[in-house]
Amino acid sequence: MNPKHLFSCCSMLALLIGSQTVVADITDAQRAYQEQRHEQAFSEFKALAQLGSDSARHHLATMYMHGHATDVDLDQAYGWAKLVNYDIHPEWNNITEQLRSNMNDQELAQAEQVAQEMQQQYGDVAIASQWAPEPSVAEDASGSKETDFEIQIIHRQAPKYPRKEMIYGTQGWVTVQFDVFPDGSTRNPVVIDSLPEGVFDEVTLDAIAGFKFAVDFKPGVEPYPVCTTQSIQYTLKGLDSPEMKNTIQQRIASLKSKADQGNPTAQYYYAMTASDLSLVKDQARMNKAEMNQWLYQAAQNGQTDAMYQLGQHLMTGKGAKQDKPKGMAWVILAANQGHARAARLASQHPKLANQVNGSNHSAAHWLKAAAENGHLDSQLEYAHLLAQDGDPNQTEAAWLYLNKFTKERDKSIKYYQTAALLYQLEGKDKQAKKAQKKANKMAKKLGWEI
Repeated sequence: MNPKHLFSCCSMLALLIGSQTVVADITDAQRAYQEQRHEQAFSEFKALAQLGSDSARHHLATMYMHGHATDVDLDQAYGWAKLVNYDIHPEWNNITEQLRSNMNDQELAQAEQVAQEMQQQYGDVAIASQWAPEPSVAEDASGSKETDFEIQIIHRQAPKYPRKEMIYGTQGWVTVQFDVFPDGSTRNPVVIDSLPEGVFDEVTLDAIAGFKFAVDFKPGVEPYPVCTTQSIQYTLKGLDSPEMKNTIQQRIASLKSKADQGNPTAQYYYAMTASDLSLVKDQARMNKAEMNQWLYQAAQNGQTDAMYQLGQHLMTGKGAKQDKPKGMAWVILAANQGHARAARLASQHPKLANQVNGSNHSAAHWLKAAAENGHLDSQLEYAHLLAQDGDPNQTEAAWLYLNKFTKERDKSIKYYQTAALLYQLEGKDKQAKKAQKKANKMAKKLGWEI
């Protein structure tokens, strides 16, 4: 990409991001409007309308027409109404007809001019150029894309079926996203979907921690942590049992129905579930390009998990043409809404994050944001970063993050490494040596390189 084009692209994205400090879920905005919290609803609808949400455009037009939280402005009302895709939402076309009937020829001509200007700035084509995933020429019909690595699982630890769920005959699945490091270890696991919710999450995370992979990078490619997804099914009658197949089909059908109605949470889960090879067999599985289109709709409607996933896919070229600035724009937008994993990803690409965000933040800024928003691994990493800085005045803050981490997770290699550094800063050499010894012992057992 031409550096001048990159700068221009990043500058435009920075303006869009900077103008959207609050991007609520469309359902939250609708709820605020129904409860007559008009100022909040207006702000949220406007932010979502600028991302291309048809529902937000329609509601914003209504608010301009009736003067809710703003002066009555029929030009703005008409402009936003004209941006709605009536092929998909014919039921909303009445607002355009109603506005036309209340205008004389001169007023209508002026409104049409405003609508044309808004089309150039906020129409589907303009929005897509800034935010939408583009098809990749490197993909085949299934949405697959050639990567610069090959990954293969070499050790899979079976999860323990919870005894209570076995007695009651509970079945389901958990989908986990995690990083595979060059040494083959799995780290930073996050549950992105589970059914029944929360029932099998803990045993799945325990199992994933014991997985081992072989990652082979192409010649000339510097090894890096590979993000991957794994679904583990919990069934008492076999993976291909009619009961489990029916459960999966019902789940997907329910999500699809709600997704078609514009529910952003359903759009996100439908994208993630229907594209999962571990759950859905080849013929019925959604390909990666289709998944990105559903994530795009969910992101436009304010779903922060979808913003993060879509941003990640655009940055890596998964199911779409690789576009790192556009991907980071979605990541920053999610991070600004308190999405911990998005802030963490921004901390790993601070130069690009600053280009897109128009800021000068350090990696530590984004890592701290992730830690404060509850991302467990970021709490551990930020504590480690504070410890590495070697400032004795930071030890109290570092211990605070370490303690937050261990309330939810077992003590890990990095925990003991961090504790060793902090003990050294505090002049506690005996405790430091003991902590480092535990880190080395745990690493040797897991086969990690530290």
